[in-house]
Amino acid sequence: MISTHKVALVTGGSRGLGRNAAIALSHKGIDVIITYHTCKDEADKVVQEIENSGRKAAAIQLDTGNVSSLDAFVSRLSAVLHERWLKNGESEAFGSTWSPPVRSRPILAEER
Repeated sequence: MISTHKVALVTGGSRGLGRNAAIALSHKGIDVIITYHTCKDEADKVVQEIENSGRKAAAIQLDTGNVSSLDAFVSRLSAVLHERWLKNGESEAFGSTWSPPVRSRPILAEER
């Protein structure tokens, strides 16, 4: 039987509302990946706080104002998911053929 394993992606998770949301999700038993723009030290503190509460966490740099950086972000997100959540047999929680359900390019209004 495959168990349900939740991992949330919280943008802007290094401070403010994003930080509070990430910590609240971890208290509900959800692992968290946060993004940060420039505050890596703050992001690392949030990751440490989440991990100290018994959940897994990771931080990835993301500049949401730079659309051309999204492909690299998606690649890094995929790598982090595989490194942190899919090793040591944990892939069973996601299914044997799991891959991240992420688009590497946003859908533009003109494409609809």
